Amino acid sequence: MGDEVKEAWGDWIAELREWDLFGGLTFDPKRFRWEGAPTREYVVRRLERWIRRAEGRLKRKVQYVTAMEYHKSGWPHLHPLLDVGGLGADTALSLRRLWEEENGFARLKPPSSGVAVCRYAAKYLAKDFGSGDVFLSAGIASGDSDRKAVLVGREGGRSVWRV
Repeated sequence: MGDEVKEAWGDWIAELREWDLFGGLTFDPKRFRWEGAPTREYVVRRLERWIRRAEGRLKRKVQYVTAMEYHKSGWPHLHPLLDVGGLGADTALSLRRLWEEENGFARLKPPSSGVAVCRYAAKYLAKDFGSGDVFLSAGIASGDSDRKAVLVGREGGRSVWRV
């Protein structure tokens, strides 16, 4: 993907909303009992479970855009951007602990600026755009809170989304 497209994708993500947190979420292979790495579907279920638990903890909706990458070992890790409806004193710590209780390591922090979010989005989200491993929360762009779009790949130069 060319730099101009990456920049445009990053700008679009950055302009969707005021992002409160970004970072990385990993899986600890020692916590899982199967050979090889977890499937993409399993990772999506773990992400969605964490988001539901975060919403329960915060008592409000959490919107996200998340890219999934793979370590050389084949194990996935996630790069989320989160809109949690504003940060409290321990919001990042609380969400980090929720992830770490069941999955692995988490690093979440507030972006230093909108430009930082744009660069983050361009670096990680656009990097994974072609592989289809980018997840958007329900209604993030359309305002339709009952629909979730998942980019599943590319065909003939076009993005293919599953809603």
